Amino acid sequence: MAFRLRWLAVLLSVAFFGVILVYVWFHDPYFYWSSEALFCRAQEAEQQGDLKTALELATKAWQRQPDLSDCGTFLGWLYLKQRQLEPAGEILGQVWEKDSKATGALKGLAQILNKTDKRPQALKLLGDYLKDNPQDAEVLLFAAQLAGQQDKDKDLALKYYQQHYRVQPTPEVRRTLVALLTASQRYREAIPLQEEVAAQNPDQPEALHQLALLHYWSRDYEASTLVYQRLLEQAAENATYRQEAAQAAEAAQDPDEALKHYLWLYSHSNGKKEHALPLARLWSQKGNHAEAAAALAPLMADQPAPDTVRWYALELLLMWEEAKRRQLIKGDLRWEAALTYSYGRRFADAIAILKPVERDNPKYPRLLLFLGQMHFYQKHWGQAAHYFRRYLENNPDDVTTRQLLAEALAFQPKAQGEALEAYGDLTKRTNDVGLRLRRITLLLKAKRWEEAKQELQECPVPQEPQLIKEQARLLLWSGDLEGALDRYERFLKLDPRD
Repeated sequence: MAFRLRWLAVLLSVAFFGVILVYVWFHDPYFYWSSEALFCRAQEAEQQGDLKTALELATKAWQRQPDLSDCGTFLGWLYLKQRQLEPAGEILGQVWEKDSKATGALKGLAQILNKTDKRPQALKLLGDYLKDNPQDAEVLLFAAQLAGQQDKDKDLALKYYQQHYRVQPTPEVRRTLVALLTASQRYREAIPLQEEVAAQNPDQPEALHQLALLHYWSRDYEASTLVYQRLLEQAAENATYRQEAAQAAEAAQDPDEALKHYLWLYSHSNGKKEHALPLARLWSQKGNHAEAAAALAPLMADQPAPDTVRWYALELLLMWEEAKRRQLIKGDLRWEAALTYSYGRRFADAIAILKPVERDNPKYPRLLLFLGQMHFYQKHWGQAAHYFRRYLENNPDDVTTRQLLAEALAFQPKAQGEALEAYGDLTKRTNDVGLRLRRITLLLKAKRWEEAKQELQECPVPQEPQLIKEQARLLLWSGDLEGALDRYERFLKLDPRD
C-alpha cells in the first residue's frame, strides 16, 4: 500500500510539472532559450526575410536582457524597416543613452530624425559624436551619405568623405570624392585623387580620361595635353579622345600637337566640316595658307555660311600673295590668282597679275571681258568701255556685255550720246523694259523731251513693281500726269505699304 502511494505521488508530481511546462510553453514557447540564442535566431529570421518572426524573437531577447546593446539596436532597426518610427526611436534612444559605443543606435536615431523632418537635429547628433570620435570610419561614411542627400549640405558631405578617406581610404569613397569635387568645380583638389586611380588602374583608359578632363577644366592645358598623349597610347582609335586632345593642345598653344590630332580626325572622317574648320584655322595660323584653303575647299560645294566663304577667299588671297612673293605665279596660275583677287574685291591686283597675259595675247576675248569687268567694278568707266568694245568686236551678240558697255558709257558725262546709242541697240535686241526705261532716263536728262515722250508711250507696262514705279516717275518727269497717276495706282496695288 505504501509503495502504491509513493508511485502515485511521483506520477502526480510529474503530471503537475508537465502541466506547468505546458502552461509556460503556451505563454512563451521560447522560454527555454537564452537571450543570446533568441537574438541569433532573430538575426537568422531577418536574413530569411521573415521580419515578423525576427521582430518577435528580438523583442523577447531585449525584454529579457535590456543591457544587450546589439540586440536593442537590431530591434530598433527592425521597427525602422517596418516604418514604425515611434517604437524604433524609443528603443534606439534607450540603447544610445546606456551605451555611447552603440553607433548602430546612433545611426538609427539620425535616420529617424531625418525621416521626421528633423534633419538639422540628425546632422547635429552625428556631428557632436564625430567631434569626439573623428576616426570612426563607419559613422563618418554614414554621416557623409546622409548629408549628401540634399544639395545644401553637399559641403558637409564632402568634409565627411574627405575625413573618412584619411581614416580609411577605399576606392568607393575616392570615386565619390572625385565626383563631388568635380561637381563643385574644385578640380585641383580632385586631381591627386584621380592620379591615384590612374596609377592603380594603368590598363583603364577611363581613369586617364577623367584625369585629362580634370586638368583641362582646371585650365592646366599643358598637363591635360600630356595626359591625353598617355591616353592615346592606349586608345589611339578613339575619335572622342582625339577631339578633346586637339582642343587641349590648342588651349595650351601647342599648334603642332593640335594639328597632329586634327589631321587624324580629318582623314578618318572624310573631311567633315567640324574637323575641316579647326584644321584650316591651324594651318592658317602657321602661315600654310595653301593647306588651309585645301581644307576649306570641299566645304564650298555645300552652301557654306558667308563667313566661311569669305575665310576661304582670304586664304586663297594669302596663298597667292605668298606665291607672288616667291615668284611662283606663272602661266595658267595667273588666271587662278586673278580670279581669287577678284573674289576678294582686289580688282587692281587682278589686273596687275594679268599684265603679262595681256602683253602676250592682247586680243584674247576672255581676257578683254575680264579686264573690262575689273575696271567697271572700280568705276574706271572709260577703261571699262574700252575693253568691252574690243571684246564686242568679235562677240557682237553678247547682250550682257553690251549692257555693261551701255552702263559704263552712261556714267561718263561726255559719252551720253554713245550711251543712248548703245541702249537703243539693246532695246532692238531684247524686250527688257528696264533697259528701255534706262534709255528714257538718259533722253530726259538730255532734255530730248519729244523722243522721251514717244518712247514712254510705246513702252509697255512692266510686271515688276519697282519698274512700274520707275515708269511712273519718268512719266511724271515728262509731264504726263495722267500716265504717272495710272502707274502709281498700279504700283500701290502691288505694294500698298509703300
